[in-house]
Amino acid sequence: MPRKKPAPSANVVSIAAARLARSIPKEEKECDPFDVMETMIEMYYVTLNTQLNILRTERK
Repeated sequence: MPRKKPAPSANVVSIAAARLARSIPKEEKECDPFDVMETMIEMYYVTLNTQLNILRTERK
């Protein structure tokens, strides 16, 4: 019986987000607060969606 590939954990998503933030040059980090908030909301959505997928996978 083939093993199911585990879904990425929310921790993996947050690590990827932190690496992405560190890769942006400092000159470009000065930006509109609304852009920052929009990005944070998108990352929060991705994290919640990933956690939901993990729960669905575990339930099967």
